Amino acid sequence: MKTLLKSIIYAIHIAVVLMMLISAYSWYIPPDLVKYAGLAGLLFPILLVINIIFGIYWLIRLNLKVFLTVFSVAAVLPQFKAVFQNFIRNEEVYHNDSLTFTTFNVRLFNYWHWVDTDVKIEIPKLLDSLGTEILGIQEYYKGSHTPDLPQFKYRYIATGYEKDDFGMAIFSKYPIKKKDFVHFESTTTEEKNGFIYADIETPLGIIRVICAHLVSFKLTNEDLSLVEKPDISEHPEKIKNNYKLLFQKVNLAFEKRASQVRDLKLFIAESPLPVVLLADLNDTPISYSYKVLTNHLLDPFTQVGTGIGHTYNRTRYPFRIDYVMHSKHFGALSYSVAHKPVLSDHYPVTAILKINSLTQ
Repeated sequence: MKTLLKSIIYAIHIAVVLMMLISAYSWYIPPDLVKYAGLAGLLFPILLVINIIFGIYWLIRLNLKVFLTVFSVAAVLPQFKAVFQNFIRNEEVYHNDSLTFTTFNVRLFNYWHWVDTDVKIEIPKLLDSLGTEILGIQEYYKGSHTPDLPQFKYRYIATGYEKDDFGMAIFSKYPIKKKDFVHFESTTTEEKNGFIYADIETPLGIIRVICAHLVSFKLTNEDLSLVEKPDISEHPEKIKNNYKLLFQKVNLAFEKRASQVRDLKLFIAESPLPVVLLADLNDTPISYSYKVLTNHLLDPFTQVGTGIGHTYNRTRYPFRIDYVMHSKHFGALSYSVAHKPVLSDHYPVTAILKINSLTQ
């Protein structure tokens, strides 16, 4: 009986490992070519943890099957590092040859009063405490509740391309030499989506800062409830239809982001200047979007980050979907996510970068 139980446990372990490997390497698969491929990456952290639990079980029993965990985790080390980092890291010694960048999806500056905080006062205070010198904002909104951010003398605010008074912005303490809005070629005329960039003359040379916001899942509170608090009292057919619609909505977003990220990647690859990307990708590190971009840019979280670095607070699942990325001209000194105070459904992400060399 014990032998049968061990065999069943081992079979389940093998199944978990296979699913983990498929999930891990799904970041190579374009979601607009393979339907629902994007969903696989969301499962990676869960499958990885389950795999490690199985490994601990075999280790306690002094069973050689522990090597199934050892070798399978070794096979996904790049994905592991993109999701998990040291939970304790020594403080870096900073020097003058650095710049501090922050990306922040501000959720319309709390236009609908999602949080009981005066963001018009608190956001400037937070940015000062972070030492932000260059800021990228997604879901910018022009209104009476919008903070002026006087600490940033130079700015490029692009609104009206999708909805009136809604858009993205780049704020800088250094002069902006050139700026523009770039449409996604893959986007329909009606949607008018794109990203913005600014060539900024910093004390260390001219760099290109790109602010981007890839299409979201556009999930409603009802959609989130299906995932976190499903109502099993409803008729089975209704539940089935609800989940079918949810998966279709999620898959459509994955498909759109796949084409958007290829446009963004091409623009980055053709840049004549070193690049810093400040973006809400709406995708986790185990995703096609992330993999496409990190073929050209570095993720400072994997260099100097800690923990899991989650940046989205509307779900129980700790998603990291907001990023500061940079070209190889830069090296990361620090990476942090400001979890307090809560001023949006996203947390601001800040990276301090050392500029190794710049193309003037």
